[in-house]
Amino acid sequence: MADLTDGVIFLRPLQLGDAADHLAGEDEEMAKWLSGGRSTLATVEAYILRCQENWQSDGPLRAFGIFDSGTGQLIGSIEANLAYRSVPGQLNVSYGVFPGWRGKGVAQRALDLMSSHLGNSTELSQMVVRIVCENAASLRAIDKAGFQFLGIFDEPQGRMARYA
Repeated sequence: MADLTDGVIFLRPLQLGDAADHLAGEDEEMAKWLSGGRSTLATVEAYILRCQENWQSDGPLRAFGIFDSGTGQLIGSIEANLAYRSVPGQLNVSYGVFPGWRGKGVAQRALDLMSSHLGNSTELSQMVVRIVCENAASLRAIDKAGFQFLGIFDEPQGRMARYA
């Protein structure tokens, strides 16, 4: 698969060689909202292997690293879960941007690239982002990205704001 790029960032499937950088980029916010707790090198490697298996078997997880086009540095990650479909054609997308890159439009760029990729490779009609209501930074980022607020829903993970 070719890298997906807008000239500022690019997305590519994560590789085992990205594990140490992925772990180094994780802060308390990412651990709290995305990982459910602090990761270890072993858990990051297991996640990357699971992502690779999904790519190889055409499984439901489409995970990418987000990289800075100028330096090639890993600056976050984004994934689509094709198994999450509360409505036909909906796909759940989640993302995390490393601390030094937040507030620079990286999430919006990654969401745009993911939308383009999914639109070309799936039957996507709507990307849905579910955010824990207490995650103020992600709520601001998704609003800036132009997503439409769908409402607050009680889910197993707690009260979640959904955007499409």
